[in-house]
Amino acid sequence: MFKATQNKIIFVLAMAVGLFAIIWWINMPAYTNLENVIPDAKMSTQEFLSEVYLNESSVSEEFIEKTIEINGVIDEITFKNNTYTLLLSGGENSKHILCEMRKGQETVLNTYKKNDSITIKGVYKGSLLDAIFLHCIIIETRINE
Repeated sequence: MFKATQNKIIFVLAMAVGLFAIIWWINMPAYTNLENVIPDAKMSTQEFLSEVYLNESSVSEEFIEKTIEINGVIDEITFKNNTYTLLLSGGENSKHILCEMRKGQETVLNTYKKNDSITIKGVYKGSLLDAIFLHCIIIETRINE
């Protein structure tokens, strides 16, 4: 009797884990693979920062969790905790766009340096001191100069 009850419990737990995995997979965010995602907006670093910081209350909310394509100039490239981060210059604005790069961008990213132009696509998460983008990918590669 005890063995049958134990088997039923294991079966129910296995089904629950399987159901959870299926539900998670169905609801998995599309931005984990941005290559095929059409951006909700395309703009330069300066345009984006002006939109977000000048009209902070309304426009900033409009962009949160949206896929945005940004063209800008690299101010800094850092590598910490196995993650590359780009800081795109805001031009005359003292603000920046911080892009946490998705894994797999290392080879292309290593061809860039400070003051290079770059086009990235990422998910806008919000703004603190800088505008923060996650899951960023480089969508426009250049020929080495």
